[in-house]
Amino acid sequence: MTKIKFHNLCDNKGPTLILARIDNTNDIIGGYNPHSWTSSNEWIGSTESFIFSFKSESREGIDDINFSRINNHNPNAAIFDGDSNFDVTFGSDLSLFSGEYKHVHYQRRIMNCGTFTIKEFEVFQIRRNIRTA
Repeated sequence: MTKIKFHNLCDNKGPTLILARIDNTNDIIGGYNPHSWTSSNEWIGSTESFIFSFKSESREGIDDINFSRINNHNPNAAIFDGDSNFDVTFGSDLSLFSGEYKHVHYQRRIMNCGTFTIKEFEVFQIRRNIRTA
């Protein structure tokens, strides 16, 4: 998936969960954006966003889940909502299209810092059920 295709498909769709498989590994990484992507070129503040990684060793289960929320002292840097020229970025930590991870704005390290290549990329729209009495 390209940055342009991501924004064409995902902008203004509400909350999303992104899953990406790192090439030549069984590692899955991703993040949750509780707001819509809008290509605004602005930071989105959130205390609900999170990033994660885990190993998908077999179809029976997953191992070694690493989960991290945004640091409480800087929730305004949770997500950068760039346009199609920018990366899909959670804080300054997880940049999916450029394939880079740094431990900066989120509480816990989810993987070793450095670069990676994405093999597969999936985005899920999260819909909240509203129940009426």
